Amino acid sequence: MNKMNEKDLLQIDGKIALITGAGSGIGEASAKLLADCGAVAIVLNTNEAKGLSVREQIRNAGGRSDHFRCDVGERSQVFETAHKILQKYARLDILVNNAGIMGDKADAEDLTEERWKRMLDVNLMGAVYFSQAFAGAMKARGTGKIVNVSSGGGVVGMPGLTHYSAAKAALIGFTKALAKEMAPHRINVNAIAAPLTVTDMIFSANYNNLEEETKTIPWGRPAYPDDVAKAVLYLVSDLSEYMTGQVLSPNGGRRM
Repeated sequence: MNKMNEKDLLQIDGKIALITGAGSGIGEASAKLLADCGAVAIVLNTNEAKGLSVREQIRNAGGRSDHFRCDVGERSQVFETAHKILQKYARLDILVNNAGIMGDKADAEDLTEERWKRMLDVNLMGAVYFSQAFAGAMKARGTGKIVNVSSGGGVVGMPGLTHYSAAKAALIGFTKALAKEMAPHRINVNAIAAPLTVTDMIFSANYNNLEEETKTIPWGRPAYPDDVAKAVLYLVSDLSEYMTGQVLSPNGGRRM
């Protein structure tokens, strides 16, 4: 395969792509990159101001974008939003379940039921709900790409964040099982174990080990949102046609 053909396979011109949690960080970077490659990037976020800002940035750069506000942890809102998207666009080609929260660190015995529920609702059930909401439409067309943004914390576990690690590990299990169900319909389902990434979420969670943890990364730096967005682009492009049920780990060699 020559380089021109590989480049063509990365083009997703005209594809309808929904990116949850796209108001900042990895979601924002993914929405902008997919739009740059020709997709209609649907920005979904709970914070309407941030979501609209990303939409306008994409449009001002010459891309195509739309915006919907939705709390991914609320099943009724998810299905209502999915219905609106299908009514407007008649299909969804790409679903990037990126929305997530981390929260402050706490010992396992101090985590309340409320904190556990919210963590699971957003980091796991949001992806479950959106996958359920669009599965029928994707199956009917016999095509589709689903990418679930998990975390390295779901692979190795993070002390002080047992609820976060559990939710992200469950998301990987969900990805693998769903991939087997959807493969006969030619729908790819993959996950990304997002690494230590410099985002607002890291700092809003009072994360203060960035410098020390960077020392454990052979590449010599933490990830930036664009590093993960490039993995998203690969998984939603035709280059990954034979890739399903897999977990990509763009982590600078931190976990091999």
